[in-house]
Amino acid sequence: MANRFPNGIQRDEYETMTILDAVNLMIEQSGRPEKAIAVDIRKPLSTFQRELRPQDDGAKVGIEDLFPIIVACCGANPEEAPAPLVWLCRRLGFEVRPFGEAEPDAETVERECLQSSQAMAKAHRLILEGAHPDRVHAAIAEAKNELDQDATKYRRDWNG
Repeated sequence: MANRFPNGIQRDEYETMTILDAVNLMIEQSGRPEKAIAVDIRKPLSTFQRELRPQDDGAKVGIEDLFPIIVACCGANPEEAPAPLVWLCRRLGFEVRPFGEAEPDAETVERECLQSSQAMAKAHRLILEGAHPDRVHAAIAEAKNELDQDATKYRRDWNG
């Protein structure tokens, strides 16, 4: 499953699609009719459909319309990252995940905490050794991810 995004798209598929492909994929996956989406974003259906066609050079989805289209397809609090957002992030070398959410990779909270302690120690060691800032930043990013895993595991296991 590591090579797939939550919406079922292969990682390399995002490399070959356009932003418009990602928008069309999101619309398709939403299961909502284009007419309903057009109403939600206050556009005539014919204009909206023209904007979604890659071969129509006279009409394109505008940047100001992207967020309303995402909300119309996925809601204001989507469970999965919308395809256009994933596309944008992948193209810029980032990944998308919910705030403070990272899938734990250890069986217990204690093991998660040990992993985050080791990751933080590595980042601090690199700083104290005068390592290149890119290496330090990568180590700190990993430590943050480990801490997010701690929080996720703790929240799931908490009996409060």
